[in-house]
Amino acid sequence: MTRLKPALAAVALAGAALTALATPAAALDFTIYCDSGGSQFACGASPGGVAPYSSARWSVNGYHQPALDGLLSTGLFSCTPGGATVTLVAVDSLGHQRTGSNSYYCNPGDWP
Repeated sequence: MTRLKPALAAVALAGAALTALATPAAALDFTIYCDSGGSQFACGASPGGVAPYSSARWSVNGYHQPALDGLLSTGLFSCTPGGATVTLVAVDSLGHQRTGSNSYYCNPGDWP
């Protein structure tokens, strides 16, 4: 039985290493999806990391949007027609900072 313990420990470590390789850190970040129409947009985040989240901060083209702080979706928000980049930064319950970003076109016309 004593000889078995080191072998079992090696198998457990190898399994943990494979699990770590199969789950890249980027997979724990947010996926941001947006839609736009009528010079407004709505974005949401597909969570990454471990809920609950704290200090969620949205920015559009690098400008912080304090009205959206603490939310994982924006609801309808005004935008200037043209290209825009939306970014969400939040801290998960383990204290890890998670981010997500997406570029989209602020559509002045009808919603798709």
